Amino acid sequence: MLDPNSSNIELPAIPGKRYFTIGEVSELCAVKPHVLRYWEQEF
Repeated sequence: MLDPNSSNIELPAIPGKRYFTIGEVSELCAVKPHVLRYWEQEF
């Protein structure tokens, strides 16, 4: 597992809103939208 203290990755700020489009979530998580859709169906 990654140690959050040793990571040099800068995380984006999460906007203060209740709902997000799958495109917005994919940008925040740095994954492609089809991956999120797969995870949604699988898990």
